[in-house]
Amino acid sequence: MEYIIVVGYTEMIASLISFLSSFRIFWVIFFTGELRKMDSYQIMALIAFMECWQMSATLLGGLMVVMQSTINEILYTIVANVAITSWMTLLVLRFCLSLNRFTVLTRLSHARFLKRPYFHRLLLVFPVLVLLSTLTLCIIYKHPFVMVIELGGWNFLESTPIRPMESFFSNGMSFSAFAVYVATFTYIIKIKKQTNTRADLGEIRILISSALAFSYEMCMIILFHCIFPFIDVPAWSIGVIGILWSFLPGFNGIMLLAINRSFRARFFHHKNSNVPSIFVSVVHRHS
Repeated sequence: MEYIIVVGYTEMIASLISFLSSFRIFWVIFFTGELRKMDSYQIMALIAFMECWQMSATLLGGLMVVMQSTINEILYTIVANVAITSWMTLLVLRFCLSLNRFTVLTRLSHARFLKRPYFHRLLLVFPVLVLLSTLTLCIIYKHPFVMVIELGGWNFLESTPIRPMESFFSNGMSFSAFAVYVATFTYIIKIKKQTNTRADLGEIRILISSALAFSYEMCMIILFHCIFPFIDVPAWSIGVIGILWSFLPGFNGIMLLAINRSFRARFFHHKNSNVPSIFVSVVHRHS
C-alpha cells in the first residue's frame, strides 16, 4: 500500500511539472505574434493546450491513487474521459507536427501540395475531428478508460470501440510519424552532402526537439502495445508506466528548451518583445 501512495504522489508531481511546462509553452506562443503566425508553432500551441488538459486529468488521477478513492463517480468518469480524449488527440497532433517538419524542410517537386495553405488547415482540423469522435464515444460508453487506483495506472477495463481506436492511432500515428522523421532527416543529410544549401537553423532546432520528444512517446507505445501484451507484467510496472505517461509533456518541454535557445529565452523572459527572432534565414554558400 505504501508503494501505491508513493506512486500517486510521484504521478501528481510529474503531472504538475508537465502542466506548468505546457501551459508556459502555450502562453509564450499564443501571446507572441511572430510565433502565433507560424504553422509549426500553431501545431505546437495546440499540443501544449491538449497536454494541459491531459495533465489536469493525470494530476487528479494521482490524487485518487493517493487517497485510494475515486472521490466522486462523476469526477472519476470525467477525469478518465479527459485523459483518453487528450491522449488520442495528442497522438494525431504529434503526427501532424512531423508532417509539418517534413513539409517545411524538404523541397520535393512532386509533393508541392503539402506546402499549400489548405494542407496546413487540414492538419489543424483532423485532430479536432478525432477529439470530437473520441469524446462522443466516451459519452456513449461508460468507463471505457479508467484509472486503476489499486495499481496506480490507467487501463481499458471494457471492450469498447475506443480500445481498438486507441491502438490504431497509437501504432498507426506513431510509426507513421517515425517514418516521416526518418525521411526528413535523410533528406536533410542527403541535400547537405549534394549542395551548399544550409537549412534554417530555427526549423532544424524544432525538428530535433520534436523528434527527441517523440522518441519518448514511441518507447512508451512500444512497451504498452508491443511488449506488455505478450509477457507477464508485474503489478508495480503499471504504476511506473503511469508516472512515465504523466511526465511525457514535461520531457517534451525539456527537449524544446534544451535545443531551441531562442524559445528558451522567451520561455524564461517576462516580456516576449525583446527576445531575438527565432529563425535564421536560409543561406546559400557559393564556392
